[in-house]
Amino acid sequence: MKKLILVAALAAITFGAQAQGEITIGLKGAFNYTGLFNNNVSDQGYELDYAPTTGGSFGASFNYRLAEKSSIDVNILISGQNQKYDLKFGSEASALPATVETNLKYIDIPVLFKLGSGNGAYFEVGPQLSFLSSAKETFDFPTATAGNYSDKDFKNDFKGFGLSGVLGFGADFELNEQLGLTAGLRLGYMFTDATVEYTAAEATALDENDNLSFNAAFNHTNKKGDFEYQKTMRAWAGLNIGLTYRLK
Repeated sequence: MKKLILVAALAAITFGAQAQGEITIGLKGAFNYTGLFNNNVSDQGYELDYAPTTGGSFGASFNYRLAEKSSIDVNILISGQNQKYDLKFGSEASALPATVETNLKYIDIPVLFKLGSGNGAYFEVGPQLSFLSSAKETFDFPTATAGNYSDKDFKNDFKGFGLSGVLGFGADFELNEQLGLTAGLRLGYMFTDATVEYTAAEATALDENDNLSFNAAFNHTNKKGDFEYQKTMRAWAGLNIGLTYRLK
């Protein structure tokens, strides 16, 4: 993925000399499968597991055509990056179920090199800058409702900035001389850690004050139950739909 991003940047510079100057703006929305992947969570066994989780994004797109079949596509998106976990308390045979759901909101700015004429198939690749705007968690333990909570703020457990690689493909359709429709698949993976690493003393102090999210506790606890931090990688994949308007 990193090599693809470098190739995209070099290609953008190469094609820049042939710039056509055509500018297209639009609206873009997406429905994604989202995940926050951590080795500690993956190693836990029956007590903790990922559950299928979805999220959406919506925002604006700006496209500048460099040459007949290449352009730079910049989006500004408000994106939901969510992860649901299934927990089980007690022995495997008689475990009591609970769920934790982490809901993150990011302002995502993908800057993509796009191959395609604007009418037909396209391929896109490039980096994405992400800025965290909120981080909330919901805990639901049906047999002990007194400890449950919903949309509790745990923004301090997550890093405010992330750098990702994005890859996509699909098709552009000309509706008339100025209006167009875009439909495609887009995949993304954050190279930087999404969560904050605490020392054992910091995590204990936060936990004692009820200010440590389940997500942070998962990330700092290995399969033996010992304190050990592992990085969290953000990833998503989904369907993107856009409506575009050609300015010139």
